[in-house]
Amino acid sequence: MTPHAPSSLDYGLPTEDQRAEQVALLAHAFGIPSSTDTMWIDAIGHEELRVVHEGGEIWGGLGLIPMGQSFGGRVLPLMGVAGVGVRSDRLRRGVATTLMRHVLQETRERGFPLSGLYASTWSLYRRVGYECAGARYLATLTPPEIGTWAARDEGSLRLCQATVDDRPAVEALYHAQALHHPGHLQRGRYIWPRLRDLRFGIPAHGVVVHDEEGLAGYLYYRKHPPQGSFRHRVEVTDACARSPAAWRRLWGFLADLGTMVERIELPTAPHDPMYLCHPDPRFRMEQLESWLVRVTDVEGLLRGRGYGPGVAGSVDLHLHDEVLPQQAGDWRLEVEGGQGRLRRGGAGTLRLSARGLAAWATGFCSLPVLAQLGHAHGPGDAMARADAMTAGPSPWMREMF
Repeated sequence: MTPHAPSSLDYGLPTEDQRAEQVALLAHAFGIPSSTDTMWIDAIGHEELRVVHEGGEIWGGLGLIPMGQSFGGRVLPLMGVAGVGVRSDRLRRGVATTLMRHVLQETRERGFPLSGLYASTWSLYRRVGYECAGARYLATLTPPEIGTWAARDEGSLRLCQATVDDRPAVEALYHAQALHHPGHLQRGRYIWPRLRDLRFGIPAHGVVVHDEEGLAGYLYYRKHPPQGSFRHRVEVTDACARSPAAWRRLWGFLADLGTMVERIELPTAPHDPMYLCHPDPRFRMEQLESWLVRVTDVEGLLRGRGYGPGVAGSVDLHLHDEVLPQQAGDWRLEVEGGQGRLRRGGAGTLRLSARGLAAWATGFCSLPVLAQLGHAHGPGDAMARADAMTAGPSPWMREMF
């Protein structure tokens, strides 16, 4: 029997019976035990699961992760997407595309101007308007590569084991520092446990650094059992500090772990303060994966993100968006005093695709580069003005979601 076309599929929250189907579907799609997917679904929250089904039979599903993301020194609501899976006997029929179109409409209706994800297949998500907006990097080093410069004694700094009581201060420090790093997440109930709690049977440990003003830094990590030797692998899951002394003390702590450690894996970036604090950071760093963003509300994004206080001017945009036609058309963006104002109208001087908008408005890619890809068109002076508005450090984040 020929299955129905994807247009006949219903979208929504799964029933209790359908949740069990979704667990089985994800376990098969990702090749992991059903028990792992059950824990993942519980972490997401049943209310954030979504499926497409025909006659009650699930064809595909995913999880939504409400959180935020920093751009221009301000936090924008971001709807994360994870665990996208399609039944193996329904592949290559447009099911995932149909599912994502529904997700984008819901994301917009719920007031989230951005949707973000790590893509297993870029072509699928680009088809509905996602584009690369940042990256995640991993440095790998041995304890001797840290060197002897890292501080064990920083005067008034105190380092001790992190406890549950430290968590409010840890979260406050991270969220304050995240504003200075485009692309950093404003984490919620889904992200934090992945960084500092038991995961896949491996407990997380943490240390905090205090000075006279309070919490100055922290670091969470997991020690993975030896494989083929008696030495461990240390996976740093998160680190944050507000002073060079605190960063040095955290590096010193990592060096002190070296007795039984074969290597340390550190999520970082070429412009991460932790990386730059090292006096000779020649250890290996690789780009693990890029993450993609989709603009679901151009008004919410361009009004909500921050801009440099010294940038002033206006630019006329024309947005082409077949998936979310309600935000397509002509817009005028005016920027002054760190604020953006967007209104309908203007001459449509700069023409952007949905993918081009995502890469430009997040500060990831310049308009001349997007023009080479066919996602931006317009005169050079208008492109220069627009790029000055969104210019900044390249977006990145430490974590997967």
